[in-house]
Amino acid sequence: MKQDNSIWLKIGLTYFVILTIFYIPIVLLNIFPSNYSYEDVGYAVIIEHGVFNKELIAIEKNAENEQQIAMLKYHIHSIHSLVVLGVPLLSFICVGFLFQFSKRFKMIKGIEASRKRAVALLLMTTIILLWLGGEFFHRRGNILASLAELVY
Repeated sequence: MKQDNSIWLKIGLTYFVILTIFYIPIVLLNIFPSNYSYEDVGYAVIIEHGVFNKELIAIEKNAENEQQIAMLKYHIHSIHSLVVLGVPLLSFICVGFLFQFSKRFKMIKGIEASRKRAVALLLMTTIILLWLGGEFFHRRGNILASLAELVY
């Protein structure tokens, strides 16, 4: 029983380390995969695009484009939310793959090492990654469409 607890402790620590590694660029460096962020400056909205060389787009607020600016902010916020909420899921998947092939994990009572489990994990991972990728590109397309509508 003590060996079972040490395996679960290792799984928990591994999950924490992977989660931290994924969150460091997002939280500390403000690097999101879409590379879009915004700042509301009262009379205008400044859209930043890029990781290190930020391209700034200033959009002046008026009564005509107020709703379009709100939609652009929503799209940028929604892609940030998708990334922040997707990171724990991706970390969990990474830990699952790491421990799928661990000899000690396979020896725990009640956990049979089987090809069915490996195939199921692979299929679930593929479905989740396809969904996350599709949502990401859909939301990024919404950002680009909103920007094109406001700028041009």
